Amino acid sequence: MAKGSSDRSDREVQHEKQRLQIHLIGHKEFVQDTINQFHAHRIADRIHWSQPMKIVHSDGQYISILSRERLR
Repeated sequence: MAKGSSDRSDREVQHEKQRLQIHLIGHKEFVQDTINQFHAHRIADRIHWSQPMKIVHSDGQYISILSRERLR
């Protein structure tokens, strides 16, 4: 590129956050077992998941959410 050129796109860095969420819904033991399997297969560490929380007015269903952000 010629010196003094007005094109500075090679120096500009645009950071755009992207969010990914994975929701596990099921009986508490099944949700916890799935989190442990994801950890064992190096898909997602346990610490990135929320604690399984009971879903009100459900038949013993729990939810745990993995939420990750990355810079694009």
